[in-house]
Amino acid sequence: MYKLSIIVIFCLIATVGKSQDTPAQEPIKVVESFLDKVEKSKTISHSSDQVWSRIDGFGFEDNNHHKGDSKFMIVPDDTIGAYCSFHATHKSLSYKNKKPVVLTGNYNGISMSTINYNDSTVNITDLSQYPSQKIYITTWMLYMHSAMDVYNMMKESRELAYKNLSFVSDTTINNEKCVRAVLTQRDTIVQGKHLFSKKIISISPTTYLPRHTITINHTAMGNQTIETSLSNYKLNEQFESGTFSSNNVPDGFRRIDYSPVRYVPTLTPGKEAPGFQLSTVQGGPVSLASYKGKVVLLQFSGVNCGFCRAAIPDLNDLYTKFDKKQFELLSVYSDASKAKLENYIEKLEIEYPILVNGEEEQEKQGLWKKYGVDGIPHFFIIDQEGKISDYWRGYQKGTVETITEEIGKMLTAE
Repeated sequence: MYKLSIIVIFCLIATVGKSQDTPAQEPIKVVESFLDKVEKSKTISHSSDQVWSRIDGFGFEDNNHHKGDSKFMIVPDDTIGAYCSFHATHKSLSYKNKKPVVLTGNYNGISMSTINYNDSTVNITDLSQYPSQKIYITTWMLYMHSAMDVYNMMKESRELAYKNLSFVSDTTINNEKCVRAVLTQRDTIVQGKHLFSKKIISISPTTYLPRHTITINHTAMGNQTIETSLSNYKLNEQFESGTFSSNNVPDGFRRIDYSPVRYVPTLTPGKEAPGFQLSTVQGGPVSLASYKGKVVLLQFSGVNCGFCRAAIPDLNDLYTKFDKKQFELLSVYSDASKAKLENYIEKLEIEYPILVNGEEEQEKQGLWKKYGVDGIPHFFIIDQEGKISDYWRGYQKGTVETITEEIGKMLTAE
């Protein structure tokens, strides 16, 4: 894969808006020729090789590799201008022990499906019943940063008279000099921080097709770089009948028809809180049973959860409000090692106990299922008898204030 270092990428970004080696009209012609080529094609297919790298605001790094093949049948009136079929392998580069996930995704305007070869399931969504699910088509890994994705972005830029498009000096990819266009989707200063989202697209001036893209996102939550190589293009290929069908359920696979899952709490007020024993980052092992006689606020959280981080200052304040002889706050993290959490606690100045629930999915799911947790952050108040008193899903302004009031009432009632 044509791999650029982070330093080179930022040097490249620094050149955006400066003069280029080739006349301005020539790169624009290449972009226009690319748009014209897609619009005149019946089908497009290509291979995709993507490396996603993310460093959050606290220095934690996450890297993933997505590789596979994409097929598009051009349908101008469709939501994304095409029907799609993907076959991909997704691999975590941060956790070597994690098994690669092999998926096939299909979309034909009527339904969409995902075949998971790891657990032998096929998830199918009937879009006539759930049209809002169409948004998830563009979040499929091999759709994002595909030729069709680039086309839709360039088409939108053309409608804006290319006001968000600029060029940097040409680059050479596999011995071919390519034009580099830069799409700026966001560029602003917030509280002294330069936040931006840019996509650098290298287009062949002979085939008029994208060969390589780099997406750089600088957000308040951290920095992300997505580097993609596109190859093995075929245009106007005759696809097999049923290529985009959602009914291609392999033998032995279980079909799951999508339906919205409403949250139904496993633990309602008055039920016994499931026991557990976990290790804290700051100290040794603790068990829930050891806190009987105290009010406990149990939170399920994660280092990769923005709303969980947003709640930390409020939880620090809550933790200092009540006598530790009567109250304890325990926060369970299921997506990081102890070493990573030590750094996290230090950088975020977390004052309350953090419990490590393991990095393996099976470990995490065991405790999550006991409590009926389907997302984070998730809060449970456990009374002095070890029973659920109340619960909250998610975090927004006022959530911790409400929890604090409830705990105060319980302690005052003693």
